[in-house]
Amino acid sequence: MQNEKKKAFDKNISLGNAVLLIIVAIVTAFTLMNFKTAVAVVGWLFRILSPFLIGLAIAFSVNILMTAFEDRVFTPLNRYKFWCKIKRIVCMLLSFIIIIAIITLLLLLIVPQLQKSLTTLAISLPGYITNLQATLNTTLDSYNMSLDDFKNIQIDWQSILKHATDFVKNLTPQVATIAGSITTGVFNFLMGIFFALYMLIGKEKILKNIRRTYLAFFGEKRTQRACEIVALSHRIFKNFIVGQLTEALILGVLYFIAASIFKMPYALLIAVIMAIGGIIPMFGPIIAAVPSTFILLMIDPASALVFVIMSIVIQQVESNFIYPFIVGDSIGLPAIWVLFSILVGGSVFGGVGMFLSVPIASVLYALLRENVNARLAPPAVVKEENPKEKPKEEK
Repeated sequence: MQNEKKKAFDKNISLGNAVLLIIVAIVTAFTLMNFKTAVAVVGWLFRILSPFLIGLAIAFSVNILMTAFEDRVFTPLNRYKFWCKIKRIVCMLLSFIIIIAIITLLLLLIVPQLQKSLTTLAISLPGYITNLQATLNTTLDSYNMSLDDFKNIQIDWQSILKHATDFVKNLTPQVATIAGSITTGVFNFLMGIFFALYMLIGKEKILKNIRRTYLAFFGEKRTQRACEIVALSHRIFKNFIVGQLTEALILGVLYFIAASIFKMPYALLIAVIMAIGGIIPMFGPIIAAVPSTFILLMIDPASALVFVIMSIVIQQVESNFIYPFIVGDSIGLPAIWVLFSILVGGSVFGGVGMFLSVPIASVLYALLRENVNARLAPPAVVKEENPKEKPKEEK
């Protein structure tokens, strides 16, 4: 009876694997033949599932701190029964409070300084443009040139004005769309918080139900393998996100210190721009250096030149010393594949794709490397006992 149940179970698993293989083949063929349509469908699914995805991201981030409280900080309290009943709620609320407090403190410290810097920049912009024009005249004079040499260039100001007017007319109807997008974003974020609370409170039960469902359809061996992949993905994503945010913070502090030493204007504004750019690996600091250089170029070209040299030095230190020390081998992805994943992720999903493509590619690379090593490993040699050689019987 037991053998019959096992055979029926194995038959159902084989049937499920065949159906899954057919579905994967159909989806793959459709994606290859209709790539643009597939991308549009994926974008539509992301918009539909955005509250859940936001909640998943919030839950993942808060869980890092909540797990540290449960497993390390408040471990001595586990011997009390009342603490075991309220441990999850207390650690979760404490994690939310700390994260909100850190964000609020950063906003209170940075936003007034940024507002002051931007206001000063806007007021001084005409003077900066005049200085830039004077610098341009001086440069042209050094080459025995003048602005009169460029007067023969014909500029169709009416056409430029017409294009600017058309741009404003086309931009006006977009105001309602932008307002609707903001409202939708706020709603999705609030729903994401509710999803995050639900997932954090009952994460063990949710994971247990997912494992039971997977076990029912795919068997013990495949379930065990799926759990290993999930554990690998969790470790890589956790180390990457924590390391990348820490690196971005250190990068912003380094730029602020260096800009203050060289007495550059708007040091805090530049540091914040570089820290935000540092969240995106590899290309982030380079992209963020462009607006910072432009701001300094309008004020003082010499400071802009110093900033470019300073950026090269800091980014070399960051890529060779800080990044390997903080992130370390948690990614385990060669530089060429990091570059490839960022380009693909950025072209398909924008800034979010550039950020998440690296850990996703790292997980895929680790699984592929493990599979290749297993296939190329020499087969284990099993030493068979010679039946002719029988042990001597003890007398």
